[in-house]
Amino acid sequence: MAAGFHGEGGGREVYDRLVHSAAADVPIDEVLIGLTWTLCRTASSTGLAMSPGLTTRTLPSSGTLAGRSPAEVAGWVFMTATTLINKTFPRLAELSRNARLVLMGPTVPWLYDLAEYGVDYLAGVRVTDADKLRQTVAEGGGTRIFDEGLCYCVADLNALQALRCG
Repeated sequence: MAAGFHGEGGGREVYDRLVHSAAADVPIDEVLIGLTWTLCRTASSTGLAMSPGLTTRTLPSSGTLAGRSPAEVAGWVFMTATTLINKTFPRLAELSRNARLVLMGPTVPWLYDLAEYGVDYLAGVRVTDADKLRQTVAEGGGTRIFDEGLCYCVADLNALQALRCG
């Protein structure tokens, strides 16, 4: 069974790891709360999260399950990284333990320790141009953040492969 599901912490260990993975000694240079996105920048990195209180998520029609057999798609669970924020991740990950689990979304933390909680793949974005991303967030860019300043990435945690972006 994956780590953290039944210990005294009641699944809170994953949150302890997330906090521990943050660079506590690096000062924050800027926090920008845009209409849709919140951007946090330090001297060494830039992070992104959905701004609070807004429900502007729009799913692109980039793929479909139509025409595929159930056998082709069975055994996969795609879980949004919002489950970490709303604290449903431990229970949902436990329920997904017999499936290949993909933790996905633009706010995915690139924490390889999530494999210990049953996550097989991380799928999200990596900041490629912090200045362009900042400008888009400052102008209320919404889903336009995906046009410039970011690239889509996938990490196979079981193979311990490096981040593949494209």
